[in-house]
Amino acid sequence: EQYIRRYQEQLGAVLLERMNPGLDGVYKELDLWINNYVAKADKLVSSLETEKDQQKKSLLVLNQYMDFCRSMLPLLDQLHLSLPLARKEQLGYDQLLYQYLQEQARLYTCIQPGERFNPLEGDNWSIKAIKAYKRAAFAIYVLPVKACRLINRLVKKELFKKACEIKPWKQKIPLRRLSYRYYTYELFAAYSELLIDLHRELALSCTKIRELDELLFPAIQQSVGQDNKEESFINEWKQNIKPAVLALKKEFKTKQTQFSIQFERDLQKIQADFLEHARLGGTMEFNSFRHWSWRNKRLASHQRRRFVRQSLKRKNTFYAICDDWKFSQEIHYLSCNAIKSSILFSQQILDNSLHLQALMLPIPNFLNESLSKLQTEDRQNLKKNLQQLKFDAGKELVNTIIAGSLAYVDRQDLLSLIELAAESVLKDLSSMTSKRSLIAHFDPAKAYPRHALKSVSPYRLIQFEIGTAWNRFALQIKQQTQKDLENIHAQLQNLGRINLINIEAALVQLKDKKEEVASVAYQDACSGLDRALMQYKALSDFSDNMYLKLDQNMDKAVNELVAALLDLSINENAEEIRMRILKADFRKSLLESYTTLSKFLTGFFKKTISFLNLLKRETGTSIGNLKTKLGIQEQAKEITSEISEFLSFDYEDIQQLPFVYQRLFSSEPLRDASFYMRRDKESSELAAAFQKWREGQFMPCLIYGEKGSGVSTLMEMFLPQNKKDTPKLIKIIPDKRIITAEALLALLGRSIRKKAFSDLNDLTEFIEQQVPFSIFLDKMHFLYMRQPKGFEVLKLLFRIISESSKTVFWICSCGKYSAEYLNKSIGLYGYFPVLIKMQPLELERIIEIILLRHRASGYDLMFMPSNQDLADKKFSKLVELKRQEVLETKYFSTLHRITESNISFALLLWLTSIQRIDNNRVYLESLDKLDFSFLYTQTREAVFGLHALLLHEALDPDELAAVLNCSERQANLLLMRLNDRGIVVNEGEFYKIHPLLYRSTVQMLKDNNLIH
Repeated sequence: EQYIRRYQEQLGAVLLERMNPGLDGVYKELDLWINNYVAKADKLVSSLETEKDQQKKSLLVLNQYMDFCRSMLPLLDQLHLSLPLARKEQLGYDQLLYQYLQEQARLYTCIQPGERFNPLEGDNWSIKAIKAYKRAAFAIYVLPVKACRLINRLVKKELFKKACEIKPWKQKIPLRRLSYRYYTYELFAAYSELLIDLHRELALSCTKIRELDELLFPAIQQSVGQDNKEESFINEWKQNIKPAVLALKKEFKTKQTQFSIQFERDLQKIQADFLEHARLGGTMEFNSFRHWSWRNKRLASHQRRRFVRQSLKRKNTFYAICDDWKFSQEIHYLSCNAIKSSILFSQQILDNSLHLQALMLPIPNFLNESLSKLQTEDRQNLKKNLQQLKFDAGKELVNTIIAGSLAYVDRQDLLSLIELAAESVLKDLSSMTSKRSLIAHFDPAKAYPRHALKSVSPYRLIQFEIGTAWNRFALQIKQQTQKDLENIHAQLQNLGRINLINIEAALVQLKDKKEEVASVAYQDACSGLDRALMQYKALSDFSDNMYLKLDQNMDKAVNELVAALLDLSINENAEEIRMRILKADFRKSLLESYTTLSKFLTGFFKKTISFLNLLKRETGTSIGNLKTKLGIQEQAKEITSEISEFLSFDYEDIQQLPFVYQRLFSSEPLRDASFYMRRDKESSELAAAFQKWREGQFMPCLIYGEKGSGVSTLMEMFLPQNKKDTPKLIKIIPDKRIITAEALLALLGRSIRKKAFSDLNDLTEFIEQQVPFSIFLDKMHFLYMRQPKGFEVLKLLFRIISESSKTVFWICSCGKYSAEYLNKSIGLYGYFPVLIKMQPLELERIIEIILLRHRASGYDLMFMPSNQDLADKKFSKLVELKRQEVLETKYFSTLHRITESNISFALLLWLTSIQRIDNNRVYLESLDKLDFSFLYTQTREAVFGLHALLLHEALDPDELAAVLNCSERQANLLLMRLNDRGIVVNEGEFYKIHPLLYRSTVQMLKDNNLIH
């Protein structure tokens, strides 16, 4: 027994030396980790206590906590790796035990005492039977000895001295076998169970520490939030979190001590069992089933596999805890970065706002000073003051104050700030951990197999759920800010225009010698300056509101982003998003398959659909032609009194409008670039042709387009006269129809040298002596008539262009339908290498042009509803602001339908639809009443007459008679009837199609197949 105890002590010491680090090492690693965690947090707190400036302190708190979150990531990796590997523990233990047992004897032989044969309480029937058998066998074994001893006693001699010695039964104790049984299986089983339980307690303790760590970020938010509780984070750490972490450390140490004590108890119990069974070693009782070697090996193998499985599951649980913790730290890092970006953005837009306000601040001072200078209605003094104010407004207000403000707005620093803030919020998203594990309804007390961990990319998780929404918000806020900046830019420009245009209008009015004009001009100038002040106040309020809303929207979006990020730390939410990502991927692959199939089917049915469309179109055309031949037409409406009254407006009605409004909406070619909407395509084509002409190429240009499409304005903005290297531009506009060569030479001579040319040689010789210059011949359709020999003047013009092209850059303009007719008749397009077609303006540009001019007047705008609108129940339920939006959309839609992108007609229709101007507000009538279908009821003679007017733009009765090949009396009667109905207007001796009916007339002629 002493030998066995010494053996157990030696083996136990060796095994404890191996096993105790497994139990104590878990605590030591956790203790070291907690010390590092507390040290980093204390360093964070101490760095914050030294900063006193609140603004810097908020940023310092965020920066330091972001560094703290970054430093936590390797600590968490270290904590996870601190758990020993099950196989490593098992192999180390087995290797140590095997090495020790190989050094010991396989068997230990000792004398088996006789009392071992006596039955004990608790022995089962088999053991009792074995012991009874041993007693009987021992009795038989000692029977010869006892017989010898009896004979010796009977003869009283030592006859059988040696035979009288009873040799004891020896017992061979299999120490190795017992050691494998109790130390390879029993002791390791107890050790593995304790180690697994210790890992479970470690997981629970780490979960509690993580819960305490999660309290840091809300404290950070309170420190830098609107409540601005400076000491909330420091107090939270010192008073609550740190003591709780240290208490958890002590609690885990207590649990680890309890596990060590329990392990020692288990070892003592195993040693007692070992000693008990060592007494049976080599006996029949020992050879029972539970002591068989193969059974012990099987049990030990099963225990090791179970330990490996449980250990791996516990390691998965611990990995999930650390992984979730790391993800939370990264979430907190991103959240702090977003909050920091929001704070910096607020500071930057505040500086931007103050700078813009400082630039615009001199504007009201200038306007008030201008008002104070207008203190007299005396004509001469008023004119002098207005001239000085105009000079000061152009030099100081427009070119200095407003120009500086516009330059600052055009720098678009605000948009750059938005882009920078939007990028910085999630700039570190790509540096997050490439993969994280998810366990829905996670319980740290449970052991999870590997398949329970669902992996997902944090980058894609955040980008899918939050990044897309944030990018969409950033784009929306950038677009809205872009619109607001454009609005500020437009209002600043309008502010300068309102001031200058009203002063110019007052100066123009003073040219009238009437006495009452001076008073009216004075009042108009003062009211214009008042409107400019009102415009500045509206601009200032709009600017302040823009910056305020921008700050609020950014702050709100960042708060929502932070809340969404924090929601991702909940595994159930992340799991739901993971499933949505999988569904999105599936839909994407399904969409790709659908797209492929759709392309295949589209290609398969393409020819069939094209054939059906062609068949339908040809059938419809045939039916339309048949209806036309049979005289079947839809009955058009007769002209109503409202339309007749609307068409019979007089330009004297427009003269009743404020003078500044008349000047703004004049249909004359623009000379002010501030109202010019660039035509990039046409301008680039014209500039390219001009450059080629300067290089010596034959480059006369023909510009053709609808009447009022902006050809004259395009030329006003082309080849500006203030550049020294720009050739001189001569504009030639015929005021009547040119039908003879002498009239053409006279027109060219008076325009070029103030004297008519005698013949073609005179013109050629004069031009060859000049430096290169440009000629813009407008309304080239005034140089022909649709009659025999009506194209001779045009042919002479083409000859002149050909002979003078080296010196003269020719630019001719012609109406669209006249150009198409001339091209079919004499091949007009072949005479001009460069053909520039004026493209129609989109509705948005028409609206922009009209509203730009209106805003420059400084007047408010009110759209009046029609009876049809008032009868609409949905319309009547709208608030006034929504009503105006609906009416504005409807007005411009109708205007676009009537004018079809013709800006001149659109401006005229705008003026004629003005009901009144009252209290600095323009009231516009609805265009619902306009129905021009009565044009389709005209006689064939009237239709042909309108066709002739369209091709020639303007004709007198004699010219119309020549074109229609009828008598002058018939032409006069036709024009009088059309004039009475308001379809044509009389301008001097010429007749033209009514401007407001121009587009409808064109459509009617197209429907009659007279034009295409």
